[in-house]
Amino acid sequence: MPIFIYGEAEINHLKSRDKALSAAIDEIGVIEREVNPDVFSMLINSIAAPQYSHDNLRFVQGDIADTLAAFEKIAGAYRSREATAAGRLYSKRN
Repeated sequence: MPIFIYGEAEINHLKSRDKALSAAIDEIGVIEREVNPDVFSMLINSIAAPQYSHDNLRFVQGDIADTLAAFEKIAGAYRSREATAAGRLYSKRN
């Protein structure tokens, strides 16, 4: 997964906003945070994560991923069918 990238300007801005935050940044240093480009799955994860233990969460995430994949497959078939039907309509008109 890609890493969230930030530089000195962002760090300096945060450090200037709060003394305690500045001290924490100095103590902890750079944080490499993975970023998931799929915003929808991250939303679902942020809702589900506080409600489950770590092991259960992994199981639920797998179920959610499987369900989303199934929906994508259905949506893809539907879009394909709609495109084929639209093509037939177009060819009948011309």
